[in-house]
Amino acid sequence: MWKLALLLLQALLFFSTISAFAQAPALDPRDIERDVEAALRSALSMVAYNECWRLWEGASHQSRIGISRDETCKHFDRATSRPVAGGGIEDSKITSTSPTTAVISARVRVESRRTGGTQEIPRSFTFFFEDGRWRYYLWDYISLLMY
Repeated sequence: MWKLALLLLQALLFFSTISAFAQAPALDPRDIERDVEAALRSALSMVAYNECWRLWEGASHQSRIGISRDETCKHFDRATSRPVAGGGIEDSKITSTSPTTAVISARVRVESRRTGGTQEIPRSFTFFFEDGRWRYYLWDYISLLMY
């Protein structure tokens, strides 16, 4: 009986270790920077193209606690600005990182919905490694809608 219990415990430990490795973020700073910048571009694209539902779903769990999908979309409806579609990111640089948290600073080009004019604004964006990928702090992007 003890042998069977020990065998089951070893199997459980083995599979939980494999699962943990599959969900662990890349530890090489270049890989983290690449993955976080890709997540930044993706989130900015969702804001630029008014994809409020997708933006909410891709956000970190913690940042979604205080706002529903519908409330997120209401912010989009009241927006006075948006990031310029197709990029508009300059001088992106990871300014802080850990295996599960990253902060990236960049200049983002936003367009006024009233005038159509554009301006570059310096911003920092926070990311959390959750569910096997880098997720963003939702309010970083909602605040871009009010420039």
